[in-house]
Amino acid sequence: MLRIAEDMSARELAGQIGLSPSYISDIETGRKKPTLTVLEKYGQLFGISPANLLLLQEGNQRASHTELLFKVLEKKLEAMESHAAAVKTVGSVPQASPSAGKAKKPPKTLKQGQKGLAAAV
Repeated sequence: MLRIAEDMSARELAGQIGLSPSYISDIETGRKKPTLTVLEKYGQLFGISPANLLLLQEGNQRASHTELLFKVLEKKLEAMESHAAAVKTVGSVPQASPSAGKAKKPPKTLKQGQKGLAAAV
């Protein structure tokens, strides 16, 4: 049911992993068991290991689809939070100060401009 969490149709999923939509349906309804190759393709597409897919399937037998979907979304949120934390620890992007980008007023007279130039040197 990961495809539902990703708002993906069975046809889209089938096309992305090279299977027929009817085979996807058979797997999702329990009429057929996926091969390890299919689990690997499925896992690569959704970023979940085949072992975790099997755990999700085991949980699916005991939980409703709503609960399973919640678990999937929760795992995705944890992964996103982990990624965000990793990005923050690698280094933050310096923020521009409020005065950055504001142009200085040009001197009104030549003498003021020369004083400013002398002070800068």
